[in-house]
Amino acid sequence: MNHVLPLAGGLFVLAVFAAAAEPEKDGVMTNPPHIVIADLDPRLDGQEVTMAFTIADEYMISGSVPVGQVPSFGIRPKLDDDENRFSVLVSGDLADLMYRFGLGADVNRAKGVVIQATGKITVFPALKDATDQRPSYQLNIRDWQKFRIVPDPKKSIGA
Repeated sequence: MNHVLPLAGGLFVLAVFAAAAEPEKDGVMTNPPHIVIADLDPRLDGQEVTMAFTIADEYMISGSVPVGQVPSFGIRPKLDDDENRFSVLVSGDLADLMYRFGLGADVNRAKGVVIQATGKITVFPALKDATDQRPSYQLNIRDWQKFRIVPDPKKSIGA
């Protein structure tokens, strides 16, 4: 569902809201399931899920990028010490839009923002000699139509 919201000074913003997950119909999930970081499980590898979390930090990812494309970047969600090892990879059209709106890793202004996004989970097993034997999880997000900034009721636009 899309909404155009007025801002101060005659500006407008297009807000894209993701649809809520629907229950299974004939054994098939109509939308990806909504999960929390604590529910991450190796069986989710390769599956599409919807998650919401607070951004703790963003970081650049090095490597070659075709001319005219924005580089991918990473998001570190705010995690408690006992939570699963989890990170987010932002790429494609979503990375481009986040850079255009000043939310890319180059300016790191998204700290503390709550986002909801749908993407595929990649599971990385722990290294054989690692002290922490828990797997690591990465949410790969690239579709801006499956992404939203969750409004903070304490802050108002144009105030």
